[in-house]
Amino acid sequence: MPVVYLCHSCGLVLAVERGIKHNPDKYGITPPEEIISRLIECPKCGSQLAQPKVEAIKITAIPEKKR
Repeated sequence: MPVVYLCHSCGLVLAVERGIKHNPDKYGITPPEEIISRLIECPKCGSQLAQPKVEAIKITAIPEKKR
């Protein structure tokens, strides 16, 4: 299941991590700190990026595509 990093202000997708299954050279996913240090602010709205609070983390299922 992918991990999607979104801007807390405008909802822009900042990064999508698919984990080891899609990238065997990499172990795990990129931590939020690395995304924040790479981008610093949202490229769309200019909002300052910050470490997410536990309450802001959402786990949802993505509907499967119909074949």
